[in-house]
Amino acid sequence: MNDHDWIRPFIAKLRVLDPPDKPQDAKRAELAHLRQGVGKPVVETLGKLGWIFAEVAEWNVETAVLVAGLFAIHSAPHGKGTLGKSLGQYKLQTGADDSTDKRFAHLVDSSREDLPERLRHVVRLLKSKDVPIDWFRLTEDLLGWDRESRSVQWNWSRDFWRSYAATAEPTETETQTIASTS
Repeated sequence: MNDHDWIRPFIAKLRVLDPPDKPQDAKRAELAHLRQGVGKPVVETLGKLGWIFAEVAEWNVETAVLVAGLFAIHSAPHGKGTLGKSLGQYKLQTGADDSTDKRFAHLVDSSREDLPERLRHVVRLLKSKDVPIDWFRLTEDLLGWDRESRSVQWNWSRDFWRSYAATAEPTETETQTIASTS
């Protein structure tokens, strides 16, 4: 059994809390409790909504609680790819280049302790433009955040800049340089 086999059923439980039609009052209260738990001690969330995390191994609970809180903020249709790609899509939609670049740089440079607050801000930005998030991938990435290789941060950075560069028009100077080297 893979250490990450719990992620898909976990995300499915979160989706049940946020059905496409208007949620019932109890579900709305559960989502609010998850949102309020971002950045707080996990025991505050587990005490009230522990059933959501029953299949999560103890060493993954902190990440699962963070993802659940972020999901409760923005449970848009499922995206594909890293959070870097999603933030790159946001940058394209808004044209907020400098502020998005700075926010992204702070995010990928975050320590584990800074992540909840910075992720909360990023997820709210993505929600404002209905940019989808790949919740499975985000959960896997957060589990690997502290790897010495910083492969998660590298992948997010690559995807952030690729999503922007793929649609950016080359400047006149870049076009001339490309033409002269052909």
